[in-house]
Amino acid sequence: MALVAQYNIVRVLVGDELKRDQFSFIYEVHAQVYDSALKDTYLNPKHHRAVMEAVVPELTTFKAMLLIRDNDDKKAADIEKKKKKKEQREALGLSEEESEELVLDIPQPVVKAGSRKKKVEIDPEVIEEARRVALYKKELATYGVSRFIILF
Repeated sequence: MALVAQYNIVRVLVGDELKRDQFSFIYEVHAQVYDSALKDTYLNPKHHRAVMEAVVPELTTFKAMLLIRDNDDKKAADIEKKKKKKEQREALGLSEEESEELVLDIPQPVVKAGSRKKKVEIDPEVIEEARRVALYKKELATYGVSRFIILF
């Protein structure tokens, strides 16, 4: 029983890729404070609170903003690269490249046995939600999860 409880705790703590990335990010922030001149204050229980309430949140915010800036720069560079490639293809008279299609995970409606309905339409909101999830997954695959850091 204890092993199952520990496994559940580990699963919650380690979680998915986003949680692991966030944990790694916070660890790097604390390691940076630990490796700095604030090490004695950081380790001293009497003065530890000042570091935890002032330095760590500000450093976390600063590093998160740097990551967001880097990802935004990467996206802008990708857009510029696609634009130049499109212009080159047009200059050479080549047809446009086929754009990647998003793979949508749309749940299929359940039709009861004995039902006489011939056609079941999928709710547009479900399609939009599936499209949003597919775009999110594509962005995660391209730029990584660090873009989606949740600040405390």
